[in-house]
Amino acid sequence: MGCGLAVPRKGIDLFLQIAECAVANGVPAHFVWMGPFCNDVLSPADLEQQLADKGLTHRVSFMGYCTDPAAIIARANGLLLTSRDDPMPKVLQHYADTLGHCWKAASTPSRKRDHSSHS
Repeated sequence: MGCGLAVPRKGIDLFLQIAECAVANGVPAHFVWMGPFCNDVLSPADLEQQLADKGLTHRVSFMGYCTDPAAIIARANGLLLTSRDDPMPKVLQHYADTLGHCWKAASTPSRKRDHSSHS
């Protein structure tokens, strides 16, 4: 699942790349993006064409704006946070509040450490 305004800053293109890679590697998943479109940047028709070009028409869905994101998040098996520029993404707050537990976040390149000598 991905969330947010469907614009490049939120990484909608990265979301599609991940879906394409997963499908190509046989991952039996359906990818859902919850959030409205900004038609002056990227229209639903543009994304539908991209899905068709990549063979993802039946593997990726766009929900648009949702009045009860917690209900949708609760049904998700995972969250892809693909934002390029989002200092405090609300989607993480919604995700944590809905699931009621902690999760392990991937390290950013500037925070990676060598843990190979630790057991």
